[in-house]
Amino acid sequence: MINVERLLEYMPTFIRQNRETIVAIGETGFEPTQYGGVLLPYDEQEKILKRQFEIAMEFDLPIIVHTPIKKIPSQGAWNESLVAQREKWPEAKIESTRKAIELLKDIGVDEKKVVIDHADSSIYNIILGNTKNMICGFSTAIFWRGVGAEVIAESLKEYGSERIIVNSDLVGNAYYDLFAV
Repeated sequence: MINVERLLEYMPTFIRQNRETIVAIGETGFEPTQYGGVLLPYDEQEKILKRQFEIAMEFDLPIIVHTPIKKIPSQGAWNESLVAQREKWPEAKIESTRKAIELLKDIGVDEKKVVIDHADSSIYNIILGNTKNMICGFSTAIFWRGVGAEVIAESLKEYGSERIIVNSDLVGNAYYDLFAV
């Protein structure tokens, strides 16, 4: 088992030693269906995220926030023992996004330093409508994310392009479209 406390204690030292090459903290965020058989309750994840966010603030680093996707068994790293523990979708993604935004706001993270990634039609309004400066990231190349050009176009029409980025989030497997971006 990973010793999370030890990793969090070491993180500032690692950043200080490698500051010239570290450009952000992340991808970090709530995840209801974790890989590898580890499934931490939200309250434990919140403690970890809070500390990661505080470290980012301490070093004036941007934060890339992960939002969950519905895992599919063919992803390879899927742990079948988690099937019964999966939350409903898109409710789990919505809840994870809201909790992350609330935590970021509660501890005073500068919204201009936050990218909330893997947005889709269920959460882009939460990100862009409920924050003043957080950036909404759409990851398009992976088919199971369900983000097509129409969702991105809709968000651009509604909110403009200032706080929207589009990325591929290629994960090195066969389930992506190189030309999606």
